[in-house]
Amino acid sequence: MTRRPLTTKEINQIANDIVNEENFDDVIWEIEKEHYHERPVDIWTFLYHPQYLGALFNDNGKSKIYPFWMRLMNDLYPSPFYTKFDEVLLSTAIGLGKSTITCGAIACYEQYKLLCLKNPALYYGLMSNSIIVTALFSSTKDLVYGVNWPKLRDSMTISPWFKKRLHLDDVAPKIKSLDLDKNVSIQLGSRTQHAISRDVLIAIVDEGNAGILNDQVKENYNEIYKRRKSRFENGTRDPGLLLACSSPKGEDDFINSRINREKNNPAVLVVDNVAEWQVKDKGYSGKKFWLFIGDDSQDGHCLVDGEDLSQFNEELLLRAPVETRPEFEKDFVGALRDIAGRRSVPATNLFKSRDKVSKAFSGLNLFTKDIIELDVHATLEDIKPFLSYQNMKLFLQRK
Repeated sequence: MTRRPLTTKEINQIANDIVNEENFDDVIWEIEKEHYHERPVDIWTFLYHPQYLGALFNDNGKSKIYPFWMRLMNDLYPSPFYTKFDEVLLSTAIGLGKSTITCGAIACYEQYKLLCLKNPALYYGLMSNSIIVTALFSSTKDLVYGVNWPKLRDSMTISPWFKKRLHLDDVAPKIKSLDLDKNVSIQLGSRTQHAISRDVLIAIVDEGNAGILNDQVKENYNEIYKRRKSRFENGTRDPGLLLACSSPKGEDDFINSRINREKNNPAVLVVDNVAEWQVKDKGYSGKKFWLFIGDDSQDGHCLVDGEDLSQFNEELLLRAPVETRPEFEKDFVGALRDIAGRRSVPATNLFKSRDKVSKAFSGLNLFTKDIIELDVHATLEDIKPFLSYQNMKLFLQRK
């Protein structure tokens, strides 16, 4: 008789009881091995061994993964059989490899672990013929097909382990779904309808702060979250992994609201406020300058040498490499998000500077009244009677 899989609670208890972490995997394997076709390797073997993703992430013994992401992997995957997290909220500066890590590494490892099982559906408490889905969602189809799917597809097609088991070399670039093996499937889309009636165990929602599509992304995420909880509530394990990632936008963006809600939840891994210089080594000199992030009453800006720091909220001060200063001086709000990985306050999402807006409305009124009623056929001659020639004269003198 086949023993049921360990529950999440039982695995947590074993993790707490075992003092020597090296023995943990062996203990779990001896209990669980009847559910597997083969023993899954740890995350580092998977990423660096040539049998798996070594051709992608191993450069003659040197890791092609930034140390920052290596630390994240250590936190997320202490064992191929166990993670204490069922949700990851990831918000960093742009260009740091979020899509490569989430789709090319994490999603690929999750597929690998599922395919090591004899019957993934039974293992997670479903009917034996149920299809277990990994869903890749983004704010638009173009992002899914142009960024997320290629990262996962290329990782699998470069791996000898996957190539032996799957026929992925000729996979069309714009598929809607891909059935792998053992009723394991990958589903792509930009709306939850694209994965309706499927058992979504793993979901990656990328570009979660996509401006006007923010509400759509929020709806997608919440719907997937509810479905995972309901579909797998009778199973023995927590329902897989849900991961949302994006660069920061504003204080009211979706990921920030999710972070504020779940920041004290031990089952949620929050990775937030990550600057470019914390991840990439771009040969910075080590010299830094202070910048003020900004708040509801004062614009963010670069501080000058000797400026009194005590006049600012300490939590809103940030030290950045001097090499990045030109970018902040050129476009402070853009650099705050894209380089520093920080959110701007809501008022600056549309208007880049309160000071400039205030000055625009505090100048001389070049008209005699604030509201001028005109019809659609009005010409310049119809406007002339409302011009304040005295204010125009003062304005030109100031110039």
